Amino acid sequence: MKVVDARGKRCPQPMIMAKRLWKTLADSEIFEVWVDNAVACENLNSFLADHNASPKSIEREGYTAIEARKPEKASEKPEPEAVCAPSNSAYTVVLKNDKMGHGDDALGEILIKGYINALAEIDKLPEAIVLYNAGVLLARKDSGASEGLAELSQKGVDIILCGACVDYYEIKSDIACGRISNMYVIAELLAKTGHIVYP
Repeated sequence: MKVVDARGKRCPQPMIMAKRLWKTLADSEIFEVWVDNAVACENLNSFLADHNASPKSIEREGYTAIEARKPEKASEKPEPEAVCAPSNSAYTVVLKNDKMGHGDDALGEILIKGYINALAEIDKLPEAIVLYNAGVLLARKDSGASEGLAELSQKGVDIILCGACVDYYEIKSDIACGRISNMYVIAELLAKTGHIVYP
């Protein structure tokens, strides 16, 4: 069985190492990825579940082994480009700050909350909202913007938070909505997105 030892690696390195292994695997081949931090474990489980690899976390002394099986090609999740070209109307919103625009900070906080609430009301919703750097602060329970983000999530918008940023601001226990991911996933998403909006 092939094993990737990503212990001691910070995100997105475990994800990058796992994806390199993924490309070498045969159909139905079982493999393990070893990690020793919760963020990497969550990201890998999410990635493998999205690819129908049925990940299973096994706690061992000092680390977690994520065991999975690469599915048959017929059941593998297709890449978007294999199905069709992305729609020109599809877009992703990137929130890189907890304020909107430059100038008065108090006004910027009001504007960004208003933008998120307005976004939830328009007909053409984004496919995803990516929050990084101080933007992740908007997902906190007491941010005043988390209700709007939660509403967008309920409507099918994928709310993605930069895991390194969540760790940096030490707000993991205060997150009200969204899924914590890593810069590899974010880079991959933005590369595939037809249009990116920076409010």
